[in-house]
Amino acid sequence: MRPDTNDVTETAVSADSTSGDAFGEISVSLRRPSWQEAAMCKGKTEIFFATPGERDGRRKRREALARAYCACCSVVEECREAGRDGREHGLWGGENDEERAGAGYGPRSPHRRAVAAAARQARVSGLEVA
Repeated sequence: MRPDTNDVTETAVSADSTSGDAFGEISVSLRRPSWQEAAMCKGKTEIFFATPGERDGRRKRREALARAYCACCSVVEECREAGRDGREHGLWGGENDEERAGAGYGPRSPHRRAVAAAARQARVSGLEVA
């Protein structure tokens, strides 16, 4: 059984402990952002993320259902910002890959032509966010 990420608070990584070089220590939190605990989609990832080879009709139906969850979720804004900031795939805060790309927040590796086209259009329009 995999441990839940909420059970792990922090882990520390030392850059080089053998040579004595002072690189410092990096602390990484594996805890979910607090807004995710209040999200209506918690535990329903199959609705918000496409399966490999998903066809347009199925994607549209899945996204419509996901948007219904987002429409009555109390943390929709935080979710949308996380999707944009992380350049994520899937539906985040009621916004799919193509819509994020059109707003200048396209995923790092677009997997559909429509998403790549929206990202190109955002670049041409000067909307892309670095």
